[in-house]
Amino acid sequence: MSETQKQKNNLPSSIDRSTIGFLIKDGKRFFPAPFLADEFGYAPDHVARLARQGKVSSFYDTEGSRWYVDRESLIGYKKQAELNKIRGGLKSTNAVLSGQDEVVYSDDDIVLSEKSSK
Repeated sequence: MSETQKQKNNLPSSIDRSTIGFLIKDGKRFFPAPFLADEFGYAPDHVARLARQGKVSSFYDTEGSRWYVDRESLIGYKKQAELNKIRGGLKSTNAVLSGQDEVVYSDDDIVLSEKSSK
C-alpha cells in the first residue's frame, strides 16, 4: 500500500460537520485542514503541506497546533491542478505531433511559451 493510500485510510470514517468549527480572519472563513481534506478527497497531510508552502490561503493556530485553510483558495488550487494536468497532457501531445521548434499554449490569463531542445 502506498504512503498516500495509508494517509487517506487514516481519515476519520465520518466527520460530524455540525461540530466542525471555523475561524474568521480578514473576512474569510478558515476551516481545519483535515475537514477540508475530507471534503475535497485529499489526505490531511497534503492540505497541511499546501498551507505550509503558501499555495493556499491559510494560517497556523499555535494554540491548537493545526492549520486552518480558506475553502475558496483550496477550490482555486484544485481547479489549477486539474488545468495543469490537462495542459501537461496537451503540451506533450502537441510537441510530439507537431514537430515544431516552438509550441505556444494559452489560457484566458496565462500564455506559456516553450522551445524544444533539438
